[in-house]
Amino acid sequence: MMISGIHLRVISILLTANGVLLTDAHRAKYRVMQTIPNTKDKYPYIIALLSDEDRTGTGTLLTRRWVLTCAHCVEDITHIQYGDMSIPAESSKTKRKVIKKVKYPGYQIGELSQEIGLCRVTSVPIKVFGKLSTIEYKSLVGHPVIYAGYGTNLFSDGNGGQQPLQVSEAIVTTCGQNYSQGPYLCLSVDFLNIKYQDLTEAYTGGPVFSYGYLVGVISYGIIDLPPGRVTAILPYKKWISDVVSGRIK
Repeated sequence: MMISGIHLRVISILLTANGVLLTDAHRAKYRVMQTIPNTKDKYPYIIALLSDEDRTGTGTLLTRRWVLTCAHCVEDITHIQYGDMSIPAESSKTKRKVIKKVKYPGYQIGELSQEIGLCRVTSVPIKVFGKLSTIEYKSLVGHPVIYAGYGTNLFSDGNGGQQPLQVSEAIVTTCGQNYSQGPYLCLSVDFLNIKYQDLTEAYTGGPVFSYGYLVGVISYGIIDLPPGRVTAILPYKKWISDVVSGRIK
């Protein structure tokens, strides 16, 4: 369903990622749609990136050995953590070592474009993985999406060390002239008429889903660089496939 002709700031009805219409009375409920301490049964493929024992980002398992994230997130990571995230990283038995890091060839440190990265890890024993969308990303403007990550948020106590998976919603909006480097999706939560559920801290690298399929990777937060900036996946789909399959070493 396309939302058009109405500015997102004054919209009185919003559409969730499941296509359910919600009235103003339900808005506060959707600041954070879900918090999931243990992802074993839901979103098992969304993992936390670790630098030693500190969470530095979020990623998505595409296979048992390959994690998709943003390019700047792969710089310092040493391990990933999956499953029960209520257990501190230092004592968790669901960690895996990062054995290879691959950044998209066009990415440059400090640049805001080409923000796609992959990590090879020791095998993760799960059977469900993130699936890449084939939808043209520009057609998503006005549509609802779900984003997820393990970072702190503006409604927490600021301690992201054992933060459960935060699953929230947004609307894809136009990015404007300052986002010409791309390819980007930009997210808005203005339609919620509440304080920002920001993409802060270890949200970076996390997935953005449209109807269950990966359409983007979070690069920067809504408050850091409004609107929230997401690297579109579709232009990099072949490169991702080539790296994961071993065609690119």
